[in-house]
Amino acid sequence: MRTIETLVYEFHELSETAQQRAYEKSLDSFEMSWTSENSESLAEFCREFPVTAKDWSYGNAASISSVIHYGEYEKEVWELSGLRLRTWLLNNFHNVLYKGKYIHLPIQGRHVFKYSKAMIEESCCPFTGYCMDDTLMDPIWGFIRKPDNRTLEDILGECLWSWVQACQKDYEWQTSFDAFKEDCEANKWEFTEDGEMI
Repeated sequence: MRTIETLVYEFHELSETAQQRAYEKSLDSFEMSWTSENSESLAEFCREFPVTAKDWSYGNAASISSVIHYGEYEKEVWELSGLRLRTWLLNNFHNVLYKGKYIHLPIQGRHVFKYSKAMIEESCCPFTGYCMDDTLMDPIWGFIRKPDNRTLEDILGECLWSWVQACQKDYEWQTSFDAFKEDCEANKWEFTEDGEMI
């Protein structure tokens, strides 16, 4: 039996070559965080609106295709734009777009908290409570604030594209050298001199 002693390094103590080796090795076993939450947000959005996302991917390249369910509404709905489409969206999706503001009411010496029916605000993360809900809804909220000549089909396509782009950005960050370096420092990971994680 023999004992081998080895020096242990924190990431910032490694040479640039060893840091690069450790980073590249981490990519071999990389699993993206939040993938199931991303998928759940997309699925809930598609349940609420007349669209189905198909063949989406992010990572090496971002892409998404969709199937619009034209049969769910009259033909005239798909031709609406501007203020008429804005009004139609507000009438048909008000419960998704907005919620009552959470307020405090002192009633007869008691403190009551409830959602107001009169004061409303944009609904935050309306599908799953995860931030990708808002990414999906941003084009719709933008259109409601400033209507233009886009149609419902255009807006739904923008919603899906904004989701896949946000997922792609998240993937690019999570696989970046800077993100790996932050993880190493936050988790106090240790390495051998040549960049092997201990």
